[in-house]
Amino acid sequence: MPEKRKRKTVRVDGVFDIECYGWDKFKLGVTMTANGDTKVHKTPLSMVEEMYSRGGSWWGHNGGKYDILQVLEILRMGGVSQSISLSQSRVTRTMGDGLMMRDSYALVPMGLESIAEMGGRLKPKLWFD
Repeated sequence: MPEKRKRKTVRVDGVFDIECYGWDKFKLGVTMTANGDTKVHKTPLSMVEEMYSRGGSWWGHNGGKYDILQVLEILRMGGVSQSISLSQSRVTRTMGDGLMMRDSYALVPMGLESIAEMGGRLKPKLWFD
């Protein structure tokens, strides 16, 4: 009988999301750690400081098209370098100085509403949707 392969795990220390007006005006950011500690951030810098101070592996859904790019720019301006992995026009992973960011869209290529439904949940509407 063939030997069972060890199941791979995915490390998730936190998740993050940025909501904007259009594509370029930050409205709010949200971080949630693996233990459920959730914070709403009124500035992108506040959100990045939260992620950077905690370190670890942070996931953003479809983050490689926008959210991760904004975080990378703030880190760059602060002198923090990151190694970046790309797939076509999407950032799939960044690593450096104790912080890793990943784009969950590469694992689950569908909208958050569909993912929530699969998990038996409803995606909440934001007050500015």
